[in-house]
Amino acid sequence: MSGVSYPDLREKVVMVTGGASNIGRGMVLAFADQGARLVVVDVDVKQAERTAQEIRARGAEITVVSGDLSRPEVIQEAVETAVSAFGRIDVLVNNLGWQRPAWFGDLDPATIDRTIALNLRVTIDMCQAVLPVMVSQRSGSLINISSDAAFGDLRQSVYGATKAAIISLTKSLAKEAGRSGVRANVVAPGLVLPPGREWVGDKSLWAGDEPVFDERGRQAVLKGIPLRRFSEPEDIAASVLFFASDLAARQLTGQVISVSGGYAMPC
Repeated sequence: MSGVSYPDLREKVVMVTGGASNIGRGMVLAFADQGARLVVVDVDVKQAERTAQEIRARGAEITVVSGDLSRPEVIQEAVETAVSAFGRIDVLVNNLGWQRPAWFGDLDPATIDRTIALNLRVTIDMCQAVLPVMVSQRSGSLINISSDAAFGDLRQSVYGATKAAIISLTKSLAKEAGRSGVRANVVAPGLVLPPGREWVGDKSLWAGDEPVFDERGRQAVLKGIPLRRFSEPEDIAASVLFFASDLAARQLTGQVISVSGGYAMPC
């Protein structure tokens, strides 16, 4: 994030779920460059440690919590670890997500259940676990990662539904928690391709032999992007840092930023 400085983020405690690969990794690196103290929660132990090594090489503090966030005990461990290590949680970025693009009629019950559990239920559970900490502090920034699929797209029906629900959830939380000094906002990325193999772990949906989007699909998406380029992890990180900063976004809550080069233009 060269050229952009948020001095109020220095020493802030930032928790990022799904922080080891692609978008999450970009966020974690960007927060580290601002001098934040990090708690990364990811199911991929190996990739999380790779990312942590890079963070430590930059001189930033980081704690890794490994585990499946669909298990309540892992969420509890993550929150307790952050509070024990740093005494507070200033920013929560709910970035964990999962999808398998498919036509609605081809979705099987197991895929539907997994999509809802990892995208929506984990976000709800993380918010419930972290908000009491922020409320007790009388400050905090909650940033939920949605998707342009929330506004409707082909082969994204249930995934898009979970991401639309995240927007509604965040707006409600913004109204409830604002009186306690907690802001809640949404960043909705478009298609974000990993810059390289080192950006994804073996458990990432981008790591499989079968591409999430084939070249034909990518080109079709690209034609619908007015700026004619796919978003990169650092593009998403820039908006997340903006929302995280009390200096830059102190009067912003309940808002949605679409970061997709104009693919979607929500009101």
